[in-house]
Amino acid sequence: MLENEVKELRALSAEHKNTVYEMQDKVKALPTEEKLLTTILNEIYTDREALHKLLKLLKRRRFAYH
Repeated sequence: MLENEVKELRALSAEHKNTVYEMQDKVKALPTEEKLLTTILNEIYTDREALHKLLKLLKRRRFAYH
């Protein structure tokens, strides 16, 4: 009975260590992911600004013909 509990505790300990290592790897990857997402967001904002400018230009041209 005591042996089974010790085995279970060792298994839990090993699982905990694996979880800690996985979390450490994920934390290490965060700065890279943040840079990538920031770049994507900046590109989206740039595209959005260009679209707004284009829509304004098209509106002006449409009204200029009428």
